[in-house]
Amino acid sequence: MRQAEFVPDRIINLTRYGAARELAGISPMREKTALFPRITTEIAAGWLTEGGANASADNPVFDQVNVTSAPLGGVKIVTLDILNDALVNVADSLADSFANSINNKIDDAYFNGDGTSGFGSFTGLDDATGAGGTVVASGNAFDEVTLSDINSTRSKLAPWARQENLAIACSRAVYYGVFARLQYEAGGNTAASIGDGYLRPSFFGMPVVFSEVMPAAAANAATIAYIGAYRNATKLGKVNGSAEFSVSNDRYFAQFA
Repeated sequence: MRQAEFVPDRIINLTRYGAARELAGISPMREKTALFPRITTEIAAGWLTEGGANASADNPVFDQVNVTSAPLGGVKIVTLDILNDALVNVADSLADSFANSINNKIDDAYFNGDGTSGFGSFTGLDDATGAGGTVVASGNAFDEVTLSDINSTRSKLAPWARQENLAIACSRAVYYGVFARLQYEAGGNTAASIGDGYLRPSFFGMPVVFSEVMPAAAANAATIAYIGAYRNATKLGKVNGSAEFSVSNDRYFAQFA
């Protein structure tokens, strides 16, 4: 019997993450805690009359946003035999897996964090949005979500959030089951446009960013999509020099201290 040929081309059947980084961006931090200035009220201008009082000088109003980091990492034990004898690049595979796993945890905290230790003590969009920023769709099934539901969600945005950096975040299942369906049902498509699809998923001119930590199936009370100006409303920071991929023979290397 002839031995099967080994082809060192990896087949990667893994879900990719990183939506939080794309939506919020990464702000460098020199320390574990950082304060970001925020302006909340503009200068109060007013019409002037000869000899009359000038407009109020109390504005603009500034405050600060406190961002506190939390450690995140992982460990993989690999024998020297595997590192030396493997026909594929084990180190590259591990580095790629670590990066994707860390992005998974960041995405999970960014969208689903409830402030507990399971999410690094971070509060995510689901907890922070609240009822005032939420629209209940016309039905639970994806095909029951209407264009009016989407417009109602956009109307919930604060005026400053409607002007720039708007994007939609949802899973791929929700995009194709809700947003792409509504676009095709609206008509005006040609066979070529349907066949070619969208080079960059978007809706009403807003880019769609896929997050696979968000619901992929219809369910009661599930938040299936967010519309917002994420870089204006959220912060994602990384302490300078904190990202590191290390190799060690130390027995206690896997113990965090």
